[in-house]
Amino acid sequence: MYLEEIEAAMSRVSIYMAVGTSGEVYPAAGFVKVAKKRRARRIEFNLSRTSVSNHFSEERRGPASQTVPALWMPCCGTRQSKSRCKRFQSRPLLSRV
Repeated sequence: MYLEEIEAAMSRVSIYMAVGTSGEVYPAAGFVKVAKKRRARRIEFNLSRTSVSNHFSEERRGPASQTVPALWMPCCGTRQSKSRCKRFQSRPLLSRV
């Protein structure tokens, strides 16, 4: 249903974040490999390593309620405008399974 839109977004991705997924259910399991081919920044947020953890450039372990804000808030969760945010200048594509 949304695969065409996802493929279009993945062709432009520069930051890919996967939050709380096993990485074993397709098509979402293949997204990190596409992002890797594009040399995108790839961040995995999960309680433990997964079968696709080795494809990520960064791993954040712990509850997503803590790890996601810990990465995002110092840069974009303040009064600083999003356009001035240097760490996340492009829109990440989130994979939720």
